[in-house]
Amino acid sequence: MVKERAVKGRSTEAEGGDGPSHREDESAALMTHTATIVEVIKDTKTSLKAQITASVGTMRLLQEDQRKLSDRDKETKGALETMLQQVKDLNQRVLAMEKEMIQLTTRL
Repeated sequence: MVKERAVKGRSTEAEGGDGPSHREDESAALMTHTATIVEVIKDTKTSLKAQITASVGTMRLLQEDQRKLSDRDKETKGALETMLQQVKDLNQRVLAMEKEMIQLTTRL
């Protein structure tokens, strides 16, 4: 009898019991609590997957934007270098014209 009660967790009517023992009530509550925890974990996992997917998408967009900015920086640098060379060329032409004007004025 005692062994039966320990295994089943229930007191028999012959022992003066009236049904589920306190241990069974605790076990049922624990099972319910465990099921709730499992559901929360599943929901959290799903939420984290969605957040990770969104973060990866955002990271890819940022990398693409960075690449575009880098390309624009290269284009801008190239354009500035071209403009600088044009200014240098114009400066050389102005200096040459000044020399020519000085030579012409000294001849007169």
